[in-house]
Amino acid sequence: MEPRTFLRTGIVWVVALVSLCLVSGNLSARADALDNWTRSQVVTNPIGFQGLGLGGVAYGNGRYVAVGQYSGDDNGVIQTSDDGMNWTMRTTRNYAVLDLYDVTFGNGLFVAVGWDFFGGNNIYHSTNGINWTPHTTAIANFNRVAFGNGVFVAVGDGVLVDPAGVGSTTYTNQRIYISFNGTTWVPRSDGGPNPTGNQPIYDVAYGAGRFVAVDGASHFYTSVNAQTWTKTTDSRVGGRINFCNGLFIAPTGPGTNLVSSDGLSWSLLTNTTAATFGRVIYAGGWYVALSGSKIFASTEGTNWFQRTLQLPPGASLATATFGARNFMAVGTAFSPSPTIPFAYLSDSVAALSINPGLPPQLKVSGLLGRSYRIEHLADVRSTNWQTLDTFTLTNNPTIWPDTTATNASRFYRAVLLP
Repeated sequence: MEPRTFLRTGIVWVVALVSLCLVSGNLSARADALDNWTRSQVVTNPIGFQGLGLGGVAYGNGRYVAVGQYSGDDNGVIQTSDDGMNWTMRTTRNYAVLDLYDVTFGNGLFVAVGWDFFGGNNIYHSTNGINWTPHTTAIANFNRVAFGNGVFVAVGDGVLVDPAGVGSTTYTNQRIYISFNGTTWVPRSDGGPNPTGNQPIYDVAYGAGRFVAVDGASHFYTSVNAQTWTKTTDSRVGGRINFCNGLFIAPTGPGTNLVSSDGLSWSLLTNTTAATFGRVIYAGGWYVALSGSKIFASTEGTNWFQRTLQLPPGASLATATFGARNFMAVGTAFSPSPTIPFAYLSDSVAALSINPGLPPQLKVSGLLGRSYRIEHLADVRSTNWQTLDTFTLTNNPTIWPDTTATNASRFYRAVLLP
């Protein structure tokens, strides 16, 4: 049976199995889904010389794909899972796939990016997450990849590959590669001078009709078509960019983020944490932010609560994604040696709260276009849940009045359907 949270609001009791419940008055409870994470069975052996780690994860076509690298050599790691719990290694240590830093899903394809200083085979695509095809570029490292408006965009460091292995370091401003099909990749200027110098582009996101990328030297890079990019300076920006629920979010420091609705005009927004966010994602009515070994969640992006997640010693969360019903977070435990990869799956997500009174007004948030079932109990000691209604979520939130409720105790839960 799923974990439960009980709220009493006058004459009405609420059970929210997978929700954050905010109730009038002084009562509140946190989300069971985001406080209940199960460690997945990722592959840790063979672990190489010093182990391996995971740095990227994506979900598509009913499958999770996680990517990373071995700590003791330049071999890349690809693992897949259909249930989020049991993982299969899809790479061998034969240098066919090198270090991987990120993966995304779009247009029916997984695309992973990483490092190859000597050959430039550092972009890979797959239709199923199992079989991968490499693609050759002219630069050494790609740090992130995003998909939007029918285009894949990979961003990197601008260091030209060195096939002769003489250790030369030559830079180009063509640090952005794009593809409309995931297989043919072409370089694009980042909008700055050529050569650009040592300013790796670390992250890229798409939203509101625009790609926005950031480097580690206080620059934004923006484009509406992925073909032509504009470089601007903002001393507040760091090396992360996210697009969540209509907003770009660029972490700037402890408890502060830059936010923008268009990727051009930015405002500084403080929050209730002292944490510097890394990856921030949004799904099911929830913002979820990673910061080192901590996970924070919010329903509106300002008031955040740290969630309960017991990580192994020396662990650092790298990134997260949302599957069909669950959040997935991956990372690496760096100490004690050898490094160990990990992945955690949250409980299935819905959000339920109540406006007390008769009839009680239930507020359901979650995934638009998905079906939810409202169930109730008359006695919390019972397990005989009765269905009140099933509906498709067309608004976030949706108000559902229980017109059958009487002046007596009643327990509710919202269930996200497959």
